[in-house]
Amino acid sequence: MSDYVDVILVIPLQVVEQANRVATVFDPDTGGEHTFGGCLLSPDGAAPATHSMASTIMKPEYMAILSDPEQAFAALAQLAQEYGRAAPIEADVQDFCNNVSIGEPEGLLRIVEKEPAA
Repeated sequence: MSDYVDVILVIPLQVVEQANRVATVFDPDTGGEHTFGGCLLSPDGAAPATHSMASTIMKPEYMAILSDPEQAFAALAQLAQEYGRAAPIEADVQDFCNNVSIGEPEGLLRIVEKEPAA
């Protein structure tokens, strides 16, 4: 898998479902539908969460088109066919591309559950 790079993606919570449907295409693991939602973020690191962060691998050529819904839709449709997966929904790709941030989240902190007192 040397033709893949590690990438951090951040998405607002209001589009996590759409982002996960898109991730089922580009995330090469079978758990793509669970890519977003596990690592929650907020401006101060306390609940309620406002964003979700995911670390995944991706082919470098796809990173450049993540902010262009038309190019991303075409690439994801081709990738879905190549992987034998369902094609993405155009509205989901639009929501994903219009909201995704690439790289370490600025102004957001991970929400960490406090351990119960002993």
